[in-house]
Amino acid sequence: MDLADRTRPDAPDPATGGRLAGLTPREREISVLVAEGLTNQAVAERLCLSPRTVESHVARVYRKTGVETRAALASLVARDGAAEGGQSLRG
Repeated sequence: MDLADRTRPDAPDPATGGRLAGLTPREREISVLVAEGLTNQAVAERLCLSPRTVESHVARVYRKTGVETRAALASLVARDGAAEGGQSLRG
């Protein structure tokens, strides 16, 4: 087992919230806005962040969830949001 394997967090259990469960509250908030179709620039303006900060958050969300596109993230948010009884994933 190498260092990357020892430091990589365990995959979230789908029974306890799916792949979005491992995200920080800010990453979940940004994921929802991306799923709504907002660009990085629009997310940045809405949350008073720099576009580069949003890019970093989106990249971490992709890595943590294993998705590679905004469309795949939108699908994941819709699916996991429905699995949580329709509760908002923001904050």
